[in-house]
Amino acid sequence: MYPTLRGLPHGELDLNDGVPTMELLRAGWRLFFSSADIFLAYLIYMGVTFGATMVASGIGSTIVGGPMLTGFNYQYLRRVRGENISYGNLFDGFKLFGQTLSMFLLLMLIVTGGFIISMIIGGVALFTSIVAKSPSWPLIAIFGVSFVVAIALMITLKIRYLFIWYLVADGERQVWRPFRNSRELMRGFGWQIFLFIIVCGLFNFLGVLACLVGMLITGPITMLATAMLYDLLCAHKKQGIRDPEYVQRYWEGVQQKMTPRTTPAAAIPEVGPIRVAEPVDAAPSVGPIAPPSAEPRSPEIPPPVEIPPSPEVYGDTPEKKDE
Repeated sequence: MYPTLRGLPHGELDLNDGVPTMELLRAGWRLFFSSADIFLAYLIYMGVTFGATMVASGIGSTIVGGPMLTGFNYQYLRRVRGENISYGNLFDGFKLFGQTLSMFLLLMLIVTGGFIISMIIGGVALFTSIVAKSPSWPLIAIFGVSFVVAIALMITLKIRYLFIWYLVADGERQVWRPFRNSRELMRGFGWQIFLFIIVCGLFNFLGVLACLVGMLITGPITMLATAMLYDLLCAHKKQGIRDPEYVQRYWEGVQQKMTPRTTPAAAIPEVGPIRVAEPVDAAPSVGPIAPPSAEPRSPEIPPPVEIPPSPEVYGDTPEKKDE
């Protein structure tokens, strides 16, 4: 048990005794039936991928493959880590469209390139045997060996780069580094991860036998188990678990950089949350206008002004008083 995984659905597991394949599938089974958002996210992912394939065949699936795998695996990684799935963020991989599309094309080239080369060698040997009009068993053997090598090489490369989309979801922002880090993660566990993939493939095959409807159950369970295995490998290799919100913050930063600015960055004030405006002192309210009185009001007459008597009239001037 790893301290960084304590409390998670796979928190009781570790890789000290190898990859616990059956325990991972059981944990994925319990997690799948604990919440309906896992099933709905898988439906959205399959619907978009299948729809793009129907509209534009291989071109459509190639265009949406990388971005959808990134957003979908990011949401399943969040769910494995005890967070909720956000349906809107299933399409966040398109915010890294250049990187995810390049990675998808590179993965197709790596996985199918070895297969094509091996099949060309076998095809040349088989064609030579047919042209000679006599069965050449060594050439036929070369064709058979080339076919087996092509299949084995394709499976090996696919397993080696199993975790590239989880690494992108955890913050890798270069095209080649997820491929390199995925190889480093599985180093020392190659055959055990190979057996894990085989068991998951057989489990999904049971879903195919159930009229393909079972794939809607077995598919999410195996992908949840793969996300748990990724976390176990990170914890076992002491690489830690990065903040699941890192990608969201990164994409928001990218979007801000893409937005044209008319003023220097230093002049743009930081925008905080919208708060409730403080009350403004209101002007004194004006009461209703009183209706006019029925009786007419008499005009107010100011009181008379008292005028002092003139001293010249009454003979009491100051001069006479002195006499």
